[in-house]
Amino acid sequence: MRYIIKSIYPVQERRYFTDREAELAMLARNSERILDGSGKNICFIGLRRIGKSLILKEYISREKDKPILPVYMDLERLDTTPEFFAVQYVGQILRWFLDDVDIVPYLDINGLVKKVADTNSNTAVETVHSIFDELNKAKPNQRLLLELAFIFPERFANEQDIHIILMLDEFQRIHEIDNFPQIHDIIGLLRSIIQTQSRTHYVVAGSAIRMLEKVFGEADSPFFAQFRVERVAYFEKKATFDLAQKITGISDSKVLGKIHDLTFGHPYYIYSICERLNELGEMNVNGARKAFALEALLKNGSINLMCRYFFENSMSRVRGDALMRTILHQLAKEDGVRLTDIAQSIKRKDGVTRNMLERLIDIDLIVKEDKRYYFRDPVLRYWIMNVYEGVEFDTMPGKRVIEDMVRDIEEKFEKASTELGIAKEYELKYALEKYLGFHLDKYLKDGIEFDLVGVNDDIVHIFEIKWRAKETGYREIEKFMAKTTASEFAQHPRKLILISRRGFTRQATEYAKSKKIILVTQSEIPAIKELIR
Repeated sequence: MRYIIKSIYPVQERRYFTDREAELAMLARNSERILDGSGKNICFIGLRRIGKSLILKEYISREKDKPILPVYMDLERLDTTPEFFAVQYVGQILRWFLDDVDIVPYLDINGLVKKVADTNSNTAVETVHSIFDELNKAKPNQRLLLELAFIFPERFANEQDIHIILMLDEFQRIHEIDNFPQIHDIIGLLRSIIQTQSRTHYVVAGSAIRMLEKVFGEADSPFFAQFRVERVAYFEKKATFDLAQKITGISDSKVLGKIHDLTFGHPYYIYSICERLNELGEMNVNGARKAFALEALLKNGSINLMCRYFFENSMSRVRGDALMRTILHQLAKEDGVRLTDIAQSIKRKDGVTRNMLERLIDIDLIVKEDKRYYFRDPVLRYWIMNVYEGVEFDTMPGKRVIEDMVRDIEEKFEKASTELGIAKEYELKYALEKYLGFHLDKYLKDGIEFDLVGVNDDIVHIFEIKWRAKETGYREIEKFMAKTTASEFAQHPRKLILISRRGFTRQATEYAKSKKIILVTQSEIPAIKELIR
């Protein structure tokens, strides 16, 4: 393992790394394809602290003995003025090449000029000195500096006879460079250079979900169809159990299930609750609720700090702050509300309200599904629900107050978070039983959960249901297969059926066909009996 990865990926983080095997396998396959000339550029999108950075670091820690140089850059740690960004971009590539744990010499041009001599690379010397000369001009050409930086990895890879994978974390920050008058379109500039490169490859990751969906998914974007977009999702129940057990040693499935329910499978929230549980020493369901409440509502609680940072950072990006805060307060009290109801509650016309809601969608605070609006992160909803009511603590509250907090979680948060899911689950169960003519039940055993399972003609029918506002990808199918293989049904005659409200990606369809998994869209449910024959 490279020394540099040890410096940014501590032993404790490596010890607690859980799941994400599908993402790692995809990166490993892509590395092989890079070597034979068919590799792809990849973008990981997901909520803040969902595990995107850990996937990149874990991948680097596992890759060995290949003519590929991985370069991890956290753009939140780089300056986004064009002059400094160009220096630090080139600097990080050289730092990873030299496997140097000391970041400081690579952050300014004077340190970089000294370090470049250690590379024995004419390309590196030439590039760094070109940047140095441009920076010494009265008015440096900012666009030229960025071009020198973006072109450098390809020239360097050709010289060294290697491939370079640039892993650019928090990629959305690159847009800040557009604030400078000589630039305007940093994505267009980068795209014009990427299309000429054959030895430089990109894996980017970011938490500005809506922004990155536009950058990589809209037809008028320079990066449209240039990157394979993968979403890093919440943990499924088994992964939550695995992580929680690593941290706490708890084996009680009821306690582990409660941790999953409270966190929705968000790894950072799982970690936070489990660390607090270890402090409390109450390894039971009520202890899990206490840990969650304290982490969310103590001002120094890790969930509180993250929610506050994300909320304030998001709100700083938009105008109309006061009205949007009012809307969020209303949604925190009642999630899944229609436009007209929100407009009535805030005493505004539908058009004004719609505009505010679109802004909140653009900054990733809410999502729209079936003409209803929901918080993208249910835990953030709980935090806002309480902070607006002044329920937040500087120090550890007394026993009675904690008991009230636990009751509040039971009565408001848990109930509100599960009612819609339960209703939809029952509705689909009833419809499928009607169309298929046999009984179905939810399945949970040994930490493995299936949405519905039924037996007909001695064949086990296993259903996974994805009721989200996006297409289902091949990774969900991989996980479905992995769960089945690990379950008691592994040796039984069986049919695997995946139902998706929004349909399936092309890769998912091809993969499912090769594995004989039956795919069903929402509109096809009435004909499901014919589809699974």
